[in-house]
Amino acid sequence: MGKEVWNKQINNWNKDLFYNPDKNILLKWLNKYGKRSDRVLDQGCGVGQYAFTIYKMGFRNVTGMDFSKKLIKTARENNKRLGYKCKFAKGDIRKMPLKAKSFDI
Repeated sequence: MGKEVWNKQINNWNKDLFYNPDKNILLKWLNKYGKRSDRVLDQGCGVGQYAFTIYKMGFRNVTGMDFSKKLIKTARENNKRLGYKCKFAKGDIRKMPLKAKSFDI
């Protein structure tokens, strides 16, 4: 799918910026096995829902990455509004712009 398809989802995604960690298998796993000091990458972060939920769970080194400039801009705006310190970068997993071994999870 192209960026345009994902960009159209911004309004829907912005309605609820958090997932329930008790009902999401990925977040349950992270809560059980992750260390709060782990460097976490949310690839395909969209407007930041997973990044914000993970930050809210106590992980303080969270980076979101998406190939859509518009989604990254929205994620940064949400981050600022929430007072969180997540980082967001524009990039494509197929051409990883971030250094190898920069993340634990």
